[in-house]
Amino acid sequence: MTHRADLNGLGAPDRQALVNLMLQYLTDAVVANHLNITHSGLEIFTGHRAYIAGMEAFLAANGGGQFVPLPMWNPANPIPPEFNVVKAQDNGTARPALQNLNPNRPLPAQYEYPAVCSFQSGSVLGNAINGWHGGLHVAVGGTMGNGTIASAAPIFWCWHAFLDHVYWDWQRCIVAPQPPVVTPPVEPPVVTAPVEPPAVEPPAEDIPTPELYGRWHDWYQKAYPKY
Repeated sequence: MTHRADLNGLGAPDRQALVNLMLQYLTDAVVANHLNITHSGLEIFTGHRAYIAGMEAFLAANGGGQFVPLPMWNPANPIPPEFNVVKAQDNGTARPALQNLNPNRPLPAQYEYPAVCSFQSGSVLGNAINGWHGGLHVAVGGTMGNGTIASAAPIFWCWHAFLDHVYWDWQRCIVAPQPPVVTPPVEPPVVTAPVEPPAVEPPAEDIPTPELYGRWHDWYQKAYPKY
């Protein structure tokens, strides 16, 4: 899965159109801003992502919306001929040309997805990949090999778009935290009032009637005449 097009997969006319727009954006001030990025830890990703976003905003505003997100250059492939160019200083002074257009530096396996998920944080990943990142700059050489002016080379931007893709892959590994499971309170049991047993009426024959009372009285008088 990728969120950026492969620079080498674009047709030559598209690459030429893209690099022409990029050269318009590159001024001495833009190049100098690269020095404000911390080149370690998480910031090697977040700083360059913000830097690239400025280029992407320019492209979108100047008829290059089809190149947003900025295509990435995989250094396992040669630098396309259209990108063998470096922007001169604002006063016209040339900067050093690129020296090696085929550095042949494939992405190490540990930074491929899903292996990259083994890195515990973006900061750990940034520090780990920084050596490979710097080695590529040196391998290309010329302006790309000089950190103070490297971003004057359009290929610099597509190279860092590739590193941004590694970071994007790592971000895909992060599982969004799930909300805690809230157990509903246990309702107290409903206490039902004891059911009163129904009143038991005595059998009819147990209820003294006047007739029965009279018989008892006669028997009592005979049994106990003195009372």
